Amino acid sequence: MFDLIIGEKLNSSVAKTIEAFENRDENYIIDLIKNQEYAGASYLDVNTAMCASELETMIWVIDLILNNSTCGIVLDSINADLISQCAAYIKNRNVIINSVTLKERIDDYMPIAVKYNTGIIAMTIEQFGKIAASDERVVIAEKLIDKLTGGGIKKENIYLDAVVDSLITDDQNARITLETIYKLKKKDVKVICGISNVSYGLPKRVNINSSFLSMAILCGADGAILDITSPVIQAAIHSANLLSGNDEFCMNFIENMR
Repeated sequence: MFDLIIGEKLNSSVAKTIEAFENRDENYIIDLIKNQEYAGASYLDVNTAMCASELETMIWVIDLILNNSTCGIVLDSINADLISQCAAYIKNRNVIINSVTLKERIDDYMPIAVKYNTGIIAMTIEQFGKIAASDERVVIAEKLIDKLTGGGIKKENIYLDAVVDSLITDDQNARITLETIYKLKKKDVKVICGISNVSYGLPKRVNINSSFLSMAILCGADGAILDITSPVIQAAIHSANLLSGNDEFCMNFIENMR
């Protein structure tokens, strides 16, 4: 069942969001938080890397989430100290760390995930920027699972990122990711990906994203980082869950359409 929905809007790479971060515009950020939760987000990804003070801004956003929603929090940073401080700061809320590869950050982030019993997103590549074929990604995934569980992380806290790059750099990128999702699900693990990456640099992005999302759900994806506030994306999720046999008596689809 595709039900791990991670809202992508609280990201400092988005022009309006970083402006609101830097100006401490609470109303704007609270609206982003509430709108994503209302649309169905179970977690909110928070990235403040481009802000003047990454840690201070991250804590500020975390407080707004804690006070204005029930969503879990995805800590998205390349700074291990920040991840550790924020994981310690958050109380009574599910947390996922984003992200590690087989060769990068894993040794720094793994002890944090164990200490605070958080989830961890592991990208099925050896290192950032190095994209592999689907069979290679499955081998990497197996190594990631062995390393993470060997380091004390529960298997249910591991979220394997099938990794998608933009179609504009290679028209086979989406197909490779879909193959990876399908193969990984045979191993009974949680699989996610970042939906919006597939359309970067292309026009009419929501059309591409929604089609790719439907295919990913059919291939077995458990969740994704995406723009859940888009009605087109919401419709794609409910339709794909229905068509893939994950909506008993069509009730979720019917309720959503109402």
